[in-house]
Amino acid sequence: MRAHLWSLTALLLLPGCQTETKPAPSAAAPTVISAQRLPGCLYPDFSSLSAMPEGLVHPAVQISVNAQGAPTAASVVATSGSNFIDVEWVRALLRCKYTPATSNGRPIDSELIVSPGWNPRGQQKGLARCIYPPYPSESRKRGEQGTVVVGFVVDPATRRAQSQVVASSGHPRLDDAARQYVDACLENERVRNDYPPGEPQRVQQVWQLKNP
Repeated sequence: MRAHLWSLTALLLLPGCQTETKPAPSAAAPTVISAQRLPGCLYPDFSSLSAMPEGLVHPAVQISVNAQGAPTAASVVATSGSNFIDVEWVRALLRCKYTPATSNGRPIDSELIVSPGWNPRGQQKGLARCIYPPYPSESRKRGEQGTVVVGFVVDPATRRAQSQVVASSGHPRLDDAARQYVDACLENERVRNDYPPGEPQRVQQVWQLKNP
């Protein structure tokens, strides 16, 4: 009789065990890739400015970039010390090109801070007219550094430039980024006009993690 009651109790408990549910796993956080400034945009032209600040200047500007990669607004978050210079920086960065941020591969509206180093008394000629390129994000994560030498020639007939890497940094990502910077900068006619047509040129691109 006791054995019969024990069996009946066990049968009554089993269904309860079978209906236990585990909590649903939490949804994975979305993979977000930040917006990026593309290389090739020019520094502001401060040739008309009579008094220039001393030393290296790091103005910081917050740029709103929509899902199409277009900059839609900008505001200064760290001043250069001059309202005129800040305004010109905002105008210059709004003329730059950007890639939009993505969330799980889908383009989204976002904001990013751009703070390129700028030497007000440096000579703005040739490639030095272009804002320093952003550090490749994957290279930054991996701690990649090095110097790339890119050679190019401005064609006398077409006035276009052809470039190639002539000395590698040892890191393909940095080499590609350096060449892309040179090619994008040479798309500007003012930059190309600073180089005699037909004469081979070589420029160094130094990638150091202290750079912005």
